[in-house]
Amino acid sequence: MSFEERQQLSISINRLTSRNLRQVPKIITTNMPQFQLDLYGDWVEVDLMMLNNKTLWELHEFVNTCKQRSMKRNQKKHWRCMLG
Repeated sequence: MSFEERQQLSISINRLTSRNLRQVPKIITTNMPQFQLDLYGDWVEVDLMMLNNKTLWELHEFVNTCKQRSMKRNQKKHWRCMLG
C-alpha cells in the first residue's frame, strides 16, 4: 500500500463510529499477533507504517464496508423522511 493510500486509510479509520472503531485492533492483532498496540486509556495509537500489506488491505476493506453500510442507512433515513 502506498503512502498516500495509508494516509487516506488513516483518515477513514478516524471517521469510523466508536462501535466500528473497536474492530480495528481486532483486525490488526488477528493478522499480526506479535504487533504491540499502544494503549492510552480509552484510545489506541497505531502506526500504519508498521503494518503489513495484508493487514492494511483488510482494514481498507473493513472501512469501505462500514462506509457502504452507513450510506445505506442514510438512504433509508432519507427515504423514510420523504414518505413521512
